[in-house]
Amino acid sequence: MLPGETGTFTVRVQNDGDATDEISIRGRRPKTGFSVEAAVGVTDVTSAFLAGTLTQSLAPGAQVDLTLHIKVASTTAVGSIERELVTATSGNDVTVQDVVRARVRVTG
Repeated sequence: MLPGETGTFTVRVQNDGDATDEISIRGRRPKTGFSVEAAVGVTDVTSAFLAGTLTQSLAPGAQVDLTLHIKVASTTAVGSIERELVTATSGNDVTVQDVVRARVRVTG
């Protein structure tokens, strides 16, 4: 990606359990030179996502799509890389979690 551009990623979170679950979805603050926005549908959930307080109540088999927008600042150096981790954790059993990574590399 070029400086000033934004990459968009969709992370689908699904309840594979047999009971309704309050699934926690969290990210991490990006490093300098990048910014992250998160949305569920048209709702901006960035603050809760980055704070680790975003939850979604999902029935068995239900899913929700989290859209991430990772923006590269215009001053970010070519070769810089941002890896945004998304962690989903079951509220019913906190030992059950999954992690995915969205990766952006600045090109010239």
